[in-house]
Amino acid sequence: MDSSAHSKPLPVDETRCVLAEGVLWDSRTQRLLWIDIEGNVLFARQDGITKKFVLDSCPGTVALTENEELVLLALKTGLFLLDLRTGDTEFFAPFPNSGDQAELRFNDGKPDPTGHLWVGTMHLDGLEGRGSLYWFAGETELWEARVSSTTVSNGLAWSSDGGTFFYTDSPTRRIRAFDFDGRTGTLSRERTVVSIPEGWGYPDGFTIDSEDKLWVAHWAGGRVVRYDPESGDPMEVIEVGVPQVTSCTFGGPDLRTLYISTAQGSRDAGYVDLERYPLSGAVFEVRTSVEGTKSHPFLRPAGRKS
Repeated sequence: MDSSAHSKPLPVDETRCVLAEGVLWDSRTQRLLWIDIEGNVLFARQDGITKKFVLDSCPGTVALTENEELVLLALKTGLFLLDLRTGDTEFFAPFPNSGDQAELRFNDGKPDPTGHLWVGTMHLDGLEGRGSLYWFAGETELWEARVSSTTVSNGLAWSSDGGTFFYTDSPTRRIRAFDFDGRTGTLSRERTVVSIPEGWGYPDGFTIDSEDKLWVAHWAGGRVVRYDPESGDPMEVIEVGVPQVTSCTFGGPDLRTLYISTAQGSRDAGYVDLERYPLSGAVFEVRTSVEGTKSHPFLRPAGRKS
């Protein structure tokens, strides 16, 4: 395992979030996006300038769409489209219907290679087993639960051939793989491919590189680790320098810059000592030796223009 090949990750700007998450790169525009879940904010950084969009409710996910100036946001109140030119938002779909909906919020999510949205829910206080991982079902625009009784739904990545889906429910400290059918959004043959070592924290958001290796942010672990999902072994470690590491994505013109979001803490897990870790809540960048993969856009159903 290599822990010395990387330079020290550095903040991309002066922004400090309470709970930065969902860091995302748009290769079409060379734009970096991320959210502050507890600050109700979307950030968009392009050409050295960071723009801030204040949102009406708590965001869990930001995703690209086929229109490079529109992003999809999974907010506490449902799915919305946001225009990055004007900041205007437009309602797209309601929050999934559930018995304790008022106590839930969205967490991590991503579109799959076919353009369908996958996004998890969780209890506001992190109560066990209250969430689900949903598939936003194509032409019907209905939510269909694909993994139930989750606690902190996170991760999400697809293999280069589109046939394998990777996912984590963070408190389990394991990453699962499923055989994936993109036509129907169905999952099968569940297995554990990575188990997080004791003392390394919990798997949070992750991404996948061009060699089908997983790069996993470690909440309460202060690092991003590259894992081989075939063997389950750690291959590389990037020490970030703050404890709560939340997500990562590849970006830059050559997809060899890893962007890493971090947090000062969260409502359900508590907050760090900012005197000790003053860079907590920053988004960091670091160069890697391996090329990453592009993010998939959400494709609105045929005939849906809004």
